[in-house]
Amino acid sequence: MAYRIQKNRTFTCTATLMVPTDTGHQPETLMVRFKVLEGAEQMQIEEFLRAAILHLGDVLDDEGEPVAFTPALLEQIILEPWARVGLMKAYWTEMAGGSARAKN
Repeated sequence: MAYRIQKNRTFTCTATLMVPTDTGHQPETLMVRFKVLEGAEQMQIEEFLRAAILHLGDVLDDEGEPVAFTPALLEQIILEPWARVGLMKAYWTEMAGGSARAKN
């Protein structure tokens, strides 16, 4: 397949967040739609996540009800250290072809 040059390239992937609990860490996942950013390596983590994340899905509240994506939700999630780690890992794994390699 030929390489296609695209403006505003995006991708969707699953991010695994290792949430700390009293008994260790519990993996929790959410779907993330990212925008590919030029110069991402020079950005601060929170700045990068605000610019790169277009949508978060599969987010539930304390009662197990779905939570709609809003800028406030994004801010709430990126304030959690384990969320920043999981989101950054998901982005850079996909940028390196991680999901494609895992499928082969």
